[in-house]
Amino acid sequence: MIVPGRKSLGDAALGALEAELLNEKVEALGRAGRAAQDALKALADGDADLREARLDTAAGKVWNFMVQRELRGFANAMR
Repeated sequence: MIVPGRKSLGDAALGALEAELLNEKVEALGRAGRAAQDALKALADGDADLREARLDTAAGKVWNFMVQRELRGFANAMR
C-alpha cells in the first residue's frame, strides 16, 4: 500500500545510492587536489636534474584536478 507523503523502498534506495555517488565524486575531487598539491610541492622542492619530469607530472596532476573540478560544476567557483 502506498501512503501519500512516504517514500517507497525504491525511492529510499535510490536516494541512498545518489548520496553514495555524490560522496565518491567529492572524495575523487579531494584525491585529485591532494595529488596536484603533492606534485607541485615535489616540483618546488626537487633538484634541477629531475625538473622536467616533475614538471610533466605536476602538469598532468593539475590538469586532472581541473577536469575533475569542472565535471563537478566548480569550474567558475574560484574566479
